[in-house]
Amino acid sequence: MKFSTRDNRKSTLSKPASARKIERRALRPLILSVRSGAVHMKTLLRTWTLLATPFLGVAAILAGLSSVSTDARAESILRISANTPVRSLDPAKFSLGALEFNYSALVYDRLTAFDSKLNPVPDLAESWESSPDLKIWTFHLRHGVKFHGGREANAEDVVATFQRLADPANHSVILGSVKLISNIEAADPYTVRFTLSGPYATWPAITAAFQAAILPRDQLDTITTSQVGTGPYKFVSYDPNNALELARNPDYFDSAAAPFDRVQFKIIPDYSTAVAALQRGEIDIVWALPPESVDKIKNNPDVHVSEIPAGIWAMYGMNESVPPFDNPKLRQAIFKLVDRQTISDIALFGHGTPTLSPLPPFHPFYDTAIAIGIGDPEGAKKLLAEAGYPNGLTVQIWLPAQQPVLERMAVALRDQAKLANLTVEINPVPEDQFRPSTRPFTINNFSIRTVPDTMVYDWYHSTGSWNSQNWHFKNAEVDRLLDTARQTADAAEQKKLYTRLQEIAVSDGPGPVIFVASHADGIGMRVKGYQASPTRTINLRGVTLSN
Repeated sequence: MKFSTRDNRKSTLSKPASARKIERRALRPLILSVRSGAVHMKTLLRTWTLLATPFLGVAAILAGLSSVSTDARAESILRISANTPVRSLDPAKFSLGALEFNYSALVYDRLTAFDSKLNPVPDLAESWESSPDLKIWTFHLRHGVKFHGGREANAEDVVATFQRLADPANHSVILGSVKLISNIEAADPYTVRFTLSGPYATWPAITAAFQAAILPRDQLDTITTSQVGTGPYKFVSYDPNNALELARNPDYFDSAAAPFDRVQFKIIPDYSTAVAALQRGEIDIVWALPPESVDKIKNNPDVHVSEIPAGIWAMYGMNESVPPFDNPKLRQAIFKLVDRQTISDIALFGHGTPTLSPLPPFHPFYDTAIAIGIGDPEGAKKLLAEAGYPNGLTVQIWLPAQQPVLERMAVALRDQAKLANLTVEINPVPEDQFRPSTRPFTINNFSIRTVPDTMVYDWYHSTGSWNSQNWHFKNAEVDRLLDTARQTADAAEQKKLYTRLQEIAVSDGPGPVIFVASHADGIGMRVKGYQASPTRTINLRGVTLSN
């Protein structure tokens, strides 16, 4: 797939060689006449002017080209590497994170966004309020915000966007959250009202999801080819084998969000190649450095690293709807087998922390009293025999390619599994083709969500969008805990519910969660004021480029 809004222009500056020969022949007798004194000065000047005009024209054009070239060099362009192309240009279908979320953040607005502490803040909506029972949420839109096509965005666009997200046919990964909407209406052109099926204390965190980018209601069917948002940058072109290019939206309501004329995401699958380009000054930012690259360039005076705890979590996912993982004893054996601390050390080189669930260790609901534990291969071997495999079993594990952390997770599991008489064969596939729903056993990693409900519900609830599409995990107690927690405004009561969930997650779930990782970006020396974001997106506010 390759899209571009650029015009193709051909140069008309070249002159045929035959014309240049004619001009030289015409000048030769004139020069001889001047040398012999046989030509009058007025005649000389008149003839010279006629003959010189084409050259002067070319000179003027070349001077203009020089000026254009200088202007182009003066244009501010931020060059960022991304290790994988997008799977879709439809925000509703975003699931990879990476380039998709950066594209959403720069080309589109959501009703709300997240600040550096993951609190919801105004975006397209400038304010909001809820009813006392937390069932009705009203958002007030900014006036005068225009789509890149020129039409003003209004409440009807918001209604159409969320109706589309709530349609199961669109397979949005936030379907599990937006299905809470029992009604959405445009109270007036700048007011949107959500009525939810039950109380929900953190609805503004749902409206800040990158999949909830507000789309023009009259272009929903062509959004992958029209790419029209209201964000700080406009779509220019996309080539999955080369780059995604964006241009500044001069009409954006917050100019600080677009400090550069252009932003180029260069798709470089190999991190070593990207880091080498950063060190040569060909790239300004390497997004999402793997841990080994962080340590490699930390002592390089020409580049630096911005690293932040980001709650990126990883797990071995098991699809319970297909053999052999429809066997509960086999699933229990996998939980029993994994040694989280060892796998974390191998995969992250110290740039993360072992954990038990998507709730990160720095969250106030994380229960430090629950032991991480160690792997028990003998116990796993016993469970494997009880599952009907006394002589061992061979399984395939699938993971996205060009992901060094996940590759090391696969190798670590393979080595631990040998001790339990389990053979694990590793199968990497291109990330934009990686779909856990089609595989029985996978390695997956996910960006942090901002509130406990969005961190957990879609992965652990039987109807959660990620779980119901990929792993089909079912546990009645877990469903009850999560349904109760999302309708509870009392933080102390929520903590009790999520503590019980963590206890269950030690040995049951869509798969064993292994660790949470930090997020790091590699920064070139000409970039000033940049800080990595816990949302794992490129935040350009306050960023400048030196010469």
